Parts: sequence; C-alpha cells; structure tokens
Amino acid sequence: MSVADLADGICLRAGRIAAAQAELLTWIAEFDRREGWSGPGLLSCAHWLSWRVGLSPGAAREQVRVARRLEELPAVAAAFRDGTASYSQVRAITRVAQVDDGIDWVELARHASGAQIEKIVRGVRRVQALDEAAADPERAAWKVRTRKRYDDDGNLVMTIYAKAEHAPLIEAGLEATRAEIDRDRACGQPVPAGTSDAVEPPAPATDGDALLTLAQDALADEKHAHPDITRRRRPQITPQIDPLSGWARQHDGELLPPSSLGAVLKTLPGRGGPGRLRPVAAADLRRHDLGRSQRVVSGVLRDLLGTIDGERCRFPGCTRHKKLHAHHVVSWRDGGATDLENLVLVCGRHHTLIHSTGFPLVLHPDRRLDVRTADGVLVLHHPAQPWGNPAELDPTGRISAGTLPPDHCDGRLDLGYVQRIGRAGVLRGGPGRQRAPPSTAGRRTTTRRRRGRLSPATRPWSSALAASPL
Repeated sequence: MSVADLADGICLRAGRIAAAQAELLTWIAEFDRREGWSGPGLLSCAHWLSWRVGLSPGAAREQVRVARRLEELPAVAAAFRDGTASYSQVRAITRVAQVDDGIDWVELARHASGAQIEKIVRGVRRVQALDEAAADPERAAWKVRTRKRYDDDGNLVMTIYAKAEHAPLIEAGLEATRAEIDRDRACGQPVPAGTSDAVEPPAPATDGDALLTLAQDALADEKHAHPDITRRRRPQITPQIDPLSGWARQHDGELLPPSSLGAVLKTLPGRGGPGRLRPVAAADLRRHDLGRSQRVVSGVLRDLLGTIDGERCRFPGCTRHKKLHAHHVVSWRDGGATDLENLVLVCGRHHTLIHSTGFPLVLHPDRRLDVRTADGVLVLHHPAQPWGNPAELDPTGRISAGTLPPDHCDGRLDLGYVQRIGRAGVLRGGPGRQRAPPSTAGRRTTTRRRRGRLSPATRPWSSALAASPL
C-alpha cells in the first residue's frame, strides 16, 4: 500500500466516523428528549453516557450539548451527517452559531481547518461577550476564577482567569511572597566554617513557590483560628496510601507514585519532615465505632471512612467527590449501627434517592458495595460496552476520501478580519441582510499579501463574509 493510499484511507475513514458521529448525536438528542437515561440512580443524560458508554464526564456533557444545539442548526447538522464537517468543527460552531446570525457556517467550515474554526469562534465569542456585557452589566460582571487539571506527567496545571486590572495586584502579591521566601532562604543558609569565599546564593523563588507558601500559611492560620474546620479539612490534604503497591491517592482521585510521597508529606502543615507510616491494623478500623450509642457520625469516624473508601460517592457510576454524606447501609431505625462496616459515602442527590426510592444496599467485608433497585435488579458499576461492527459505519459507500477534507484552506487566518465582521453587525443583522461590497478604488485586490494578511480577493470565506467591508 502506497502513502497516497494510506492518506486516502485515513480521509475515507475520518469522513465515515464524522457521519457516524452525527448519527450518534441525533440518537443522543432523541434519547435525552425522551429522558431514556432516567434509570436507577442516574442524574442526567451525560451521567448515563459516562456510565454506559465509558465516556469521561466532560466528553459526555459536551456531546449532549452539541446534540441539543444541532437540532437548532439544521444546515450544520446536514453537513455533519454528509461527512463534510468534522466533529471538531461542529463542536466549535455550535458554541456561537445561531439560525439568524447571517453567517454561512457550513461554507466557512469548507474553507477552514479545525484550528482556524476554533480561532474564528473565539473571535465571535468575544464580540458576543461584549454585547452581552453592554446589555446586562450585572449578569456579565467578571469574577476572578481558577481552573485546574493534571497533565500527562501527573503535574498539576492551574490557570487563573482575571481581568487585566487585577493582574498588577496578583503579580505584586506573588512578588512580595517570592521576596519573603528569598530573604528566609538567605538568612537560614549556614556558612561553612573555615571558608572565606562567599557562599553561592540559593536559587530565587518562583511563582509556584510563592503560591505554595500562600497556601501553607493560610492552612496554618486556619489551624490556630478554626481548629474544627482544620479537622474537617484534614482528609483533603492527607494522601491515602496503598500498602501493597506504595502508591497514594489524593482527595480528588489523582494517583501519586511512591517517589512523590516524601515530598507530599513535607508540604503538609505542621510537619517539619517526612512522617512515619505504618499499616492500618484491624483494630484501627474498629477503634472509632459508635455502635448504637449515637446516629450522627463523629468527626474521626468520618475521616477514617473517607480515608478507607476514598472521598467519592460509592453509588455505581457516580463521579462526585464533594459534599458527601455518610450513609447507614442498614438504616438506624432498623437497628443499624454507626460503625465503619455499616457506613458508605454517597453524594447528596444519591443519598436522597436511596431514601426516597428504597435502594437495597449490601456492603461486603471487603467493602465491595452492591446496589439493587426496588425490584431486585443489580445496578452495575461497569456495564459491558456496546461496541458494534465498524463495517456498518457506511454501508452504502456514499462517503469517499475527498468528502471530509476542506475544499480550500489557506494557512494564514485573518482573525482581525473575522472579528471586525462580528463588530460590523453581521451577527446581529439576520438572514439575508448583507452589506454592500466595498469599493475597490484605491485598494489592492491582487493576490499580494500585505502585513501578513490575505487581500479580499484571496480570503477563503463565504460570500456573506466576503461581502463585508474591511
């Protein structure tokens, strides 16, 4: 097989996958409309997709969103079903497209790559955000927020979203903390005896060091001012170590290798060095049991429950790890004890469902949890995946190797041109309302590029966009 045959095969299968993805989203939209996902303990269509099909929660929510929006955009949905638009392009378009925005998104997708569509959508979204802020300032009020994720190497990546006027305050605070760290390091560095040469100064502190110091100081202040809150927060900063593998699990479920545990223990508040580790004995699991003396779970028992089970909802398919409740497997009114062997963690919504619908729960000695419906049907933690035959993606052969690739795609994208289109009123003009073509008098319309931008004659946009003045 030649390289050209491989390229054609990739394009052919990508087009088939796009058409099959469009059909899948059509089914998801109908399934969501009928609320077919409302099974035992399931909270949404995205929750059902994550549990039944094996998608991550974020990918499941995104597919449900795109499926709903495609019902409002028939032209984009038709191009997707025909295999002439990829899922990446459709996902970006559905973030901003409207039926009456006056933009031919299908034609635009045929002349732009997935990356260029993303840039165009971001430009249009900025224009829409400005219009929304002008129409409703209170609703569009900006709030400083953060977003975190873990990269492929397991490192925490935290992004800060703030307006430009907040940047000097944030940068000044980090700089002050860095300076304080540098002073502490310089004062605490010993000078070797019998040496007259100057000691090499320590490496300067980074923004990451400053952020970690701010977090440690905040926890230390909270420990002295609010010890009860510090006790409840302890499971969030305590790694749960598996004695067999040596790996540890953090509060949010992220795994740590054994080589990272020493550094983690040093960062815990109130520790001057690595703490000693010992295995949890059977007596430790029963030490804080309350029996029938009280129904409310004590703080130490709640901490132990979170350490043993992990801070996560134990209901099958649920991924929540915040605002968890300690639930009695055998109800207190039925004689159940407030002991570790009779307690599991569940989120608030599943706690309500368990009590309102009567899900029978069985907690085995190895802490494996079985959940059944009221009529005795077992709720599976990991159902079998419904994979089908890939040969059925395009049984009629209507998709070829040239269906999905764009007709023409220039490497240079004039994003400012697209943003000016949105500002000029194309987004608010409605269908059929196009501005008159600009006069070409005194303007170059050849294929020569000026300042890294394409001239109007070579811009690969739709007719509606090309008719807008610069």
